[in-house]
Amino acid sequence: MNTLPTDPAANRLMVEVHHYTPFNFAGLTQDVSWGNMFYYWGDGYHSTTDTSRNATFGEESNAGADFSLMKTKYIDKGIPVILGEYGAIRRSATLSGDALTLHLASRADYINHVTHQALLNGLLPFYFDDGSSGNNAFRIVDRQTNGVADQQGLAAVVQGAQNNTTSTIQVGQVYQIVNRYSFKALEIGGWGTANQTPAQQWTYVAGANQQFKVEDAGGGYYRLTPMHATGKCLEINGWSTADDGQAALWDYSGGANQKWSIQITTNGYYRIVNVNSGKALDINGSSLNNGGTAIQWSYSGGRNQQWAFLKI
Repeated sequence: MNTLPTDPAANRLMVEVHHYTPFNFAGLTQDVSWGNMFYYWGDGYHSTTDTSRNATFGEESNAGADFSLMKTKYIDKGIPVILGEYGAIRRSATLSGDALTLHLASRADYINHVTHQALLNGLLPFYFDDGSSGNNAFRIVDRQTNGVADQQGLAAVVQGAQNNTTSTIQVGQVYQIVNRYSFKALEIGGWGTANQTPAQQWTYVAGANQQFKVEDAGGGYYRLTPMHATGKCLEINGWSTADDGQAALWDYSGGANQKWSIQITTNGYYRIVNVNSGKALDINGSSLNNGGTAIQWSYSGGRNQQWAFLKI
């Protein structure tokens, strides 16, 4: 389509495209003659035990290339383009355990990446939510309760959109702090309020122990205060400067081990660096599982060391 249809109302037509590439991952629910289902998509999310289900095409470079074509052909010529549908199904009928956990993290990365690439190229994305509550569903919103059915998917969409802004961390704002690798939320384990309660990651359920207020700690640094424990903050336990130092809850005293530098990295993610040690907050061992412990480690650029700050 090289020209738009003639319309008596000037400047009211747009182009719409849909994106489910690769469909083997995004929508295919059974193996077919032209291809088999993919369960794992993206750099860092391929399975080592279920290798026949790893994506073999249509990964990160593809989405950007497709959207770039839309930008060149239409957007650069003043013709708006909406991404009217995109998304990926949850394969909870097929997978369980660690395989399902890896798939869901991979799916979140896919949703995040497509959202980001669409906006980066000037397309306006609309996630396809089919409203289904069954297996192989696209849905993020629970239409019966008007609540969130898929917090991980929602975080992926929101972060994908946030990637394209110039917003910075705001003092006084409450955030859900989401690990880039797992798309799970930083929390204080078990709603603990005692000193030394360890920090970990968990599927976001809107608990106050998963919500952190960013406060000014002076000198351009911040303290991270969980909303369920007044007067306490996230620190590196025992003033440790070693890799593996445990992130935990403690009464705020103004120590350097309780202060953090929050630094922008790539695609709108942040590294959270302890002022005392100079090491980055990460999820130990690149865990994807609930309960993965939050520690400090020398920064290497790993996704488990990068975080999204999503406003509550």
